[in-house]
Amino acid sequence: MDFVSPFAIVFLVILALIFARSRKHTDFALALFAIVCIMDMNMISAPLVTISGQEISCSDIVLVLFVLFALSAAARDRVALNKLALLTALVLVIVFIGSLLFNFFFPYGKAIIASGTSWDMFVLGWATQSAQVIGERNLLVLARYTLFAFSGVLAVSLFKGDDFIRVGRWAVTVGKLHICYALFELFTKAFFGSNIASQLTSLLFADSHVYTTYIMRDSLVALWGLTREPSHFVLALGFFVIVFLLLKVSGRAPSEKMVWPALAVGLMCVSAASSTVVLLPILALFALALFQIKRRGFVRWLPICIVLVVLAAGVYVFAGTELGQSLPYFEKAHGVFVSIESAFRGDYFALRATMGSPRLISVVESIRTWAGAPLLGIGVGSINPFSGVFAQLANTGIVGFAAWLVYLRSLQGRAPARFSYLMLVFVVAGTMLFLGQEGSMYSFALLLIAPLSSYCLRSACINRNELEKRGTSKRLRPKSPKREKCSFDVELVHTASAAPRR
Repeated sequence: MDFVSPFAIVFLVILALIFARSRKHTDFALALFAIVCIMDMNMISAPLVTISGQEISCSDIVLVLFVLFALSAAARDRVALNKLALLTALVLVIVFIGSLLFNFFFPYGKAIIASGTSWDMFVLGWATQSAQVIGERNLLVLARYTLFAFSGVLAVSLFKGDDFIRVGRWAVTVGKLHICYALFELFTKAFFGSNIASQLTSLLFADSHVYTTYIMRDSLVALWGLTREPSHFVLALGFFVIVFLLLKVSGRAPSEKMVWPALAVGLMCVSAASSTVVLLPILALFALALFQIKRRGFVRWLPICIVLVVLAAGVYVFAGTELGQSLPYFEKAHGVFVSIESAFRGDYFALRATMGSPRLISVVESIRTWAGAPLLGIGVGSINPFSGVFAQLANTGIVGFAAWLVYLRSLQGRAPARFSYLMLVFVVAGTMLFLGQEGSMYSFALLLIAPLSSYCLRSACINRNELEKRGTSKRLRPKSPKREKCSFDVELVHTASAAPRR
C-alpha cells in the first residue's frame, strides 16, 4: 500500500479541524458536500492511498463520509427526504441495475473497446476490441452512480437555498486560487521555459498521472493548472465560469468582479487544449441566455443566434489569418471535421496521423455500440469514450439517459425557477457532449449546479420584480400586456423540507 501525498496529509488535518468546529452533523455534512463539489469542479485528482494498483482519492473518502454524516443528520433531526428526488433516484438506480442484469443474462453480441482500454493505443493498432464481460468495474461504476444519486437526495433534503449559495461562493474562491496558480504556470512556462508549476502539482498530489513535461502545441505552451491534463483544466475553468455567472445574476455576489471569468476564458484560449473549441460556444450561449433572463425574465433566441453567427464569422475569418493558423485549435478542428466520414466508415487506419482522432473515434464507436442496444445499453462501466453523454447512451441506453435527466430535474424542486432546467441542459451539453468521460455523469458539480441554477434564477426574478416596482412607483405605468411573473412556489421543495437551523 502506497500512502499519501503532502496534500493528503494537510487535507486530513483540515478535515479533522472542520469536524471539531462543526456544532452538529448537518454543518459537517455541508462542509463535506462542499469539498467534494469543489474537487470535482476543479478536476483535482488527489490520491489518498493506492492499494494493489487501485487508486483511492481524497474525494472518494469524503464522498463516503458525506453520505454517512448526512444520513445521521437526517435521522437525528428527523428530516423528511425529498420525495420527488428520492423517487427519481430509485428509478435511476433500478434502471441501471436492470441494464446490467439484462446484459449479464443476454450479453451484447458485438466486440467493443472495453472501458480501461486506451483509445490512443486502439487508434495506433496496439489495442484491440474484445467481447463485453460484466465484471468488477461495472459494479464499481454502479456503486458510484448509486452514491451520486442518493447524495443528491440527501443534499436537497438537508440544505437550504442559502447553503447552496454558500457552497457556490466557496467554489468560486477556490476557483480564483486555481486561476492564480495557472497564471503562475503560464508565466514560468512562457517566459522562462520552466515546468516547475506542473512538477509542483505532481509533487503536491503525489500523482504520477499529472503531466510533468514541457509541452508545446504550435505557438502555445500547454497549461493544465492543478489538474492532470489540459482538457481537464479547460473543464475546470468552464465550471468556474458557470457558477460565477449564476451567483452574479442572483444578486448574491455583487462585489465579484467580472475580471475573473474573463481571466478564465483567457486561460482557456491560451491553454492549447482543443476542448476550448467545444466549450466556449456553449459558455457564450449560457451567458447570453442568463443575462437575458436577468434583465427581461425570458429568452429571445433571435438576438442570441445573431450574436453567435457574428462570433462564428469572426472566428472563421481569424482562422484564416497568419496568427490564427499558428494556433493549434483550428488545424485540429479542421482535421476532425474532414475525418468524420472516414470515422463512420470505420477506416481508422487513415486517421492515425490526424490530431484528435482518438476522441472522434471514441465517440463514433460509442454511437455504434448504442445503435446495437438503443434502449438499455450494454451496462454501466462497459465503454468509456471521450464524451459523458455518449458514454451513458452506450452504457445505459436512452432509458437510462432519460432517467438521469429526470433525476437532475428533480434536484431543482417541484416548481423550479423558469428556465433553470434550460440552463442546466446548457451545462450538460457544454461539458459532457464532446468532453469528459463516463465519470463526468456522476460528478458532484452537477449536484451543486442543478439546485443552484434554480435558486439563483429565482433570486434574479425577485430582484427584477423589486426594481420594476420601484420604477413604477415614481411614474404612472402605461397600459401594456401583462408580463409573466416568476412562476414557482414560495419555497423550493428542498428548502421547505430542510431541517430548521438552531
